[in-house]
Amino acid sequence: MIALIGSGYWGKNLVRNFHALGALAAVCDNNPTLLENVQAAHPGVRICMALPEVLSAPGITGVAIATPAESHFVIAREALLAGKHVFVEKPLTLDEGEGRELIDLAASKGLVLMVGHLLRYHPVFVALQNLARSGALGRIDYIYSNRLNLGKVRREENILWSFAPHDISMILALAGEEPERVWATGGNYLHRRIADVTTTHLDFPSGLKAHVFVSWLHPFKEQKLVVVGERQMAVFDDTRVWEEKLLLYPHEIRWENGTPVPARSEPVRVDVPQSEPLRAECEHFLDCIANGAAPVTDGQEGLRVLKVLMDAQRCLDTQHAAPAPPDHCPHACHTSPPWGGSKAGRLVHTPHRRCGRPGNHRSRHEDMAFQPYLAGNHHRRTCQHRPERHGGAECEHWQWVQDPKQCFPIQRCRAGR
Repeated sequence: MIALIGSGYWGKNLVRNFHALGALAAVCDNNPTLLENVQAAHPGVRICMALPEVLSAPGITGVAIATPAESHFVIAREALLAGKHVFVEKPLTLDEGEGRELIDLAASKGLVLMVGHLLRYHPVFVALQNLARSGALGRIDYIYSNRLNLGKVRREENILWSFAPHDISMILALAGEEPERVWATGGNYLHRRIADVTTTHLDFPSGLKAHVFVSWLHPFKEQKLVVVGERQMAVFDDTRVWEEKLLLYPHEIRWENGTPVPARSEPVRVDVPQSEPLRAECEHFLDCIANGAAPVTDGQEGLRVLKVLMDAQRCLDTQHAAPAPPDHCPHACHTSPPWGGSKAGRLVHTPHRRCGRPGNHRSRHEDMAFQPYLAGNHHRRTCQHRPERHGGAECEHWQWVQDPKQCFPIQRCRAGR
């Protein structure tokens, strides 16, 4: 029997599926309202607010974790130490070392560790993967995925960690190898520290290339995976009706007098039996527990996805880093970096790419927003920034105050110190 830890936005779907499979014994959550909802919908299911109560129950053999990502490691580790099989929603953890610790712990105790990369269990992706493995697509040249929507905007994680893990998992499965190079770019528009849009690029040793474009700031919903092969091209579009979710394009490139000429063909539907991906994922976890088999998305697979995410995040962090400020700069403002990379008491220089003229530092780009940071005395310098704020006088010390026109703190000079 299974206990679910976390019954919120996504956890309630796991409640429904594990209950339908007759495997849900208990639900643990620190929100009493959510527990009341579970009890009202499933009166026979035990509810509790204390994790030890679930982990000490002898009739519970496995737990499914659907809590915020920062809690995954601690809860999964406690569950494994208690002798429970673990299904944890993506990402496995937020740190590679923690991921390896969970893998080693599960292996040492002979327990199942499975990561919730849902789309690996989607019948349409399974069919696409079988086509790729059979050679029907030929050599795969490149893959790209778009996962775009207006919302759901999160504040506990950025768009990369929220949307991209599923697509990275699918791309790694199709590639059959790990990338030798990962880099990413992104933009922060709604919050200065949280990316709303990212594009992640992957280069593989075989020459295959891929990229993942994710955004929760997009005018329409798109969930599309495109695989370009030497013989055929495949499109998995999860927003279309079931019969059209997987299309094959038998396009060809013909060479005429040394010139490549595209020969277009009509798309061909691929028949795939319809079933719910989440139900298949839950069934797979139960089967692995019963048979002692390794899950398709086991801890090692989760770790491979995590490594790509961490490489991409490092690129985003580097993108937002900034050099130290010069003594005089008519086109720049002094701020702390969006990811908190500087230490207290340090001023960091961030150029405004949208400055219209000297002294105009207004920008709608939140990456460049002013932030409250107090400069240490050892950073005294002559400053000519925003002379209109203090009558044009030069001064020697930086402070931060509230700017009523911009509604967030800015740093400016204060004379007499």
